[in-house]
Amino acid sequence: MEMTPGGVELLLKRIPLAAEYKLHREKEAEDWGVQIRQNRLVDVIHGGIAWTAGLQPFSAEFNDKTCAWAITQVNRSPVSILCRSTDVILNKIDCGNTDVSITLQPSDFVSLLSNDLLEHPHYEDFVARS
Repeated sequence: MEMTPGGVELLLKRIPLAAEYKLHREKEAEDWGVQIRQNRLVDVIHGGIAWTAGLQPFSAEFNDKTCAWAITQVNRSPVSILCRSTDVILNKIDCGNTDVSITLQPSDFVSLLSNDLLEHPHYEDFVARS
């Protein structure tokens, strides 16, 4: 990119703290190898599909400390940062496909966003429906 003298280069990243994992299983009956509580990834089963894809449960970083991951998208479909239903997320992940794409954000970051959002009137107008 060429810039004129005194110009500014602006780089926007839609989800700069996120990590995306694409998981594949051979049969629909295979378990993805993840344990989820609400919208948090709490464990990855050693040797499972998610593990072999490189997903680790407490490897997110926010504000210079390690934390868990929160699921914010499944197959490019948003998951509400206020989602408290494990079943909603598991149904999105395990919808009978052999491939799934999961976008994760640091859970401390998601908690900060959701807490700030809840302080505003009509916050539900700004939340993705899960």
